[in-house]
Amino acid sequence: MIDLRPGNTVYGQTEQETFEITRFIGAGSFGSVYEVIDTQGQKHALKTISTAPLNNTALEALLNEGRLATEIQHPNVLRVLFFHDGQQYPNLPPYMISEYADEGTLQDLLDRQRASGTTFNSEELRAIFLKLAEGMRAINEKLVHRDIKPDNILRNGDQLKIADFGLSKVVGAATRTQTFKGINHIMYCAPEAWRSEQNAPSMDMYSMGITFFEIATLRGPYDVTPGGDWFEAWKNAHFFAAAHDPAVLNPTLDIGLAQTILKMIAKDPKDRFASWDEVIDRLRASSSQTTRSRDVSSLVSHALEGHRQAEKARLEAEQEAASGREHWNFVRYSFGKIIEAARETIEAFNEASEFVKLRLGDSPNVLGLGFIIEANGVRGNHGYVHVYVTAVFDEHELDGRRIKAWGWAKAPSKRGFNLILVSRDADDLYGQWLTLHVQHNFMYQEAKDQRPEPFPFEDHELPREILLLRALHIYRTKLGDFQPQLLDPLIQELL
Repeated sequence: MIDLRPGNTVYGQTEQETFEITRFIGAGSFGSVYEVIDTQGQKHALKTISTAPLNNTALEALLNEGRLATEIQHPNVLRVLFFHDGQQYPNLPPYMISEYADEGTLQDLLDRQRASGTTFNSEELRAIFLKLAEGMRAINEKLVHRDIKPDNILRNGDQLKIADFGLSKVVGAATRTQTFKGINHIMYCAPEAWRSEQNAPSMDMYSMGITFFEIATLRGPYDVTPGGDWFEAWKNAHFFAAAHDPAVLNPTLDIGLAQTILKMIAKDPKDRFASWDEVIDRLRASSSQTTRSRDVSSLVSHALEGHRQAEKARLEAEQEAASGREHWNFVRYSFGKIIEAARETIEAFNEASEFVKLRLGDSPNVLGLGFIIEANGVRGNHGYVHVYVTAVFDEHELDGRRIKAWGWAKAPSKRGFNLILVSRDADDLYGQWLTLHVQHNFMYQEAKDQRPEPFPFEDHELPREILLLRALHIYRTKLGDFQPQLLDPLIQELL
């Protein structure tokens, strides 16, 4: 019996544990949903699972996830009472029997809030986020959900219950085409999930972060216009678009909550929280312990500018090879961290300085990515600090790590350092910014050129000098991680 109907009987752990199907509720991306009652008259939900899209490996993984789902018990997780693998009762399809939640979904609640134009206050949001984070911690201890969205969070009394975990293999198989039903899930899909990388809790954290953003602001973090290639547009948004600042969209939002959301939806999994314990600790912290508001104002500017740049780059690069277009966009997004550091320094200085002000301007070099920092209010023209990088498409490595981009930061005196973007591992899409400080080697005074120390290598020097970093050479070099304060001595020359 594959086609279940009201009046049919299904079973639990044994054939003595019976459930009668009372009505059909609806269909989802995984199968059909029914209301069932047990022998005590208690309502439960039954979900059939269509395994047709799965190959044998994926089917085995699904069966394993279904068994693990029954082990998860938490007030904010929909309890799975029994998972039928399709073999124990050969005349019945695979199905899950879970507790019953009949007060709608989180999506329904958000729709009502949008209709009323009312946002949740910060204390309400903190309570909601904590419930969902604690529920996700319980789920991710056993498995990866991979289909987090407001439709999959049910309401039962004053509780929110995360549902449909254990069904990610079915949903994942269904969503490999652009025509699948339930397409809303692409609005919550982590960048690494688009590349079919190995399932990890960080994927769920990103999806729940998008959900948190929507709960806080009643809209999503990205601007994606309906029409055209909807699937590709959402993929580009998750890969390249900087998220709006939720504290701008909801000015009543506690700054700590805003920053928690933004960290959860960082493009690079390494930039997100390492665990749900960290998320929960951050949510429980008081707003007075969070970062100062001026940091967020710079983040807002970066987010808006980053979004415009990413969208412009995507349109201009349509004729380029797909790999080249994506590489440039990843470099462009990563360069946003350098821009953000400069903005934070400039804003901090301008808050404290009465007579001299710093300004961030466009780079005069149009061949790569860059910006300049100028000072207004000083006697004479001291020039400007120039920061510039360009994507590297040739195969260059630094200590075994692929170089994605390189460039430099220079003061008016030409002192400065190189910026080098390297991949941290083979799966790293966005990379890590390193700095290279160069000085003359005192052992080779006769070969010394006239550049003041420390100085950066020029673009044409970098391919050769990268190969000689560990060699006895006319230059001494020092590698390190990029830190915002490295810009300070360059800016000091302007003052």
